[in-house]
Amino acid sequence: MSDPISRLDQFRADAPGAPMRSAAEARRRGDQIRRRTRAVVTTGAAAVAALVAGPVIFLTSGVGDQGIDTATSPSETPSTAVSSPSASAPASAPTRAEQSTEQYADPTATGSPAAEGLGDANLVAAGDLPPLDRFESALGWNRYAPTPDVPTLACQKEWLSALGATEKVTADYRWDTDSAMVGQVHVAVLEFPDVNEAGAAYNEVMEWMEVCPANKLGVDPTVTSLPRDVSADLDAGPKRAARSQATYPGADGNDGIWFETELVAEYETRLVLVGYGELAGPCPPSTGDKDDPCYQPDQPDSWPGRILSIEKAAVTAGISDLR
Repeated sequence: MSDPISRLDQFRADAPGAPMRSAAEARRRGDQIRRRTRAVVTTGAAAVAALVAGPVIFLTSGVGDQGIDTATSPSETPSTAVSSPSASAPASAPTRAEQSTEQYADPTATGSPAAEGLGDANLVAAGDLPPLDRFESALGWNRYAPTPDVPTLACQKEWLSALGATEKVTADYRWDTDSAMVGQVHVAVLEFPDVNEAGAAYNEVMEWMEVCPANKLGVDPTVTSLPRDVSADLDAGPKRAARSQATYPGADGNDGIWFETELVAEYETRLVLVGYGELAGPCPPSTGDKDDPCYQPDQPDSWPGRILSIEKAAVTAGISDLR
């Protein structure tokens, strides 16, 4: 709204030293001022409404179609904000990389406050993931927004919406060399109405990890290690946690194989799912076991420790607001 003093100054400038106007002229002048005032108020109100509507629409979509998978259009996308793409996927990137998005997630972006539900604080920061020291990378781990057709776990049978979560946030992380993506982490944090539903969902995911009835990846993963209890190893507070391992071929048509470790952890009404894959082949990354026919003395023996560090970081962030 305009300043009344400024309006009065303008009025004086229009007729300096002029005699008092007639009553009719004064009324006309007052009507003009009131019409301008109403126009300014109406315009200002519309602007305020537009500003308010913007965040409301964004937040609604964040906890709606993007936050929870829909039955008609399965989606694994997160409810966190992302910026524009940062780079193009390498031509030699493997199957999941070809499906994965190039929307780089701004590490300063925030989701809904933890007190109000799941948000960005429940997703591990890229800087908290240990380096994949078998491969040099100028970028290190970078976080991306998942695409609708990329599952969190290679052995995933259904989209996560089938588990009945009331809230969900997800993120993908990649380790790229100059020529290809060689490491990927997929994280999903799901909130359920009560502990019974969370427990039932945990059991369902465990079954996926045991028999690997996958139909979401476009390849047939092979289970190489059945789920085993790792809750004590994580030391992050989960009631239950199990890890399995699976492999599936890379997309280069050569000996490249993705070695994926899959984790599901349960804490109160929440599940944290972590799929961590490294590109190797035909042997897996070195474990340090010198009796293993695949032992590679020229490679760091850091794979087991890296797996555990990634899982700890993801679970700690996923349940951070519950502890």
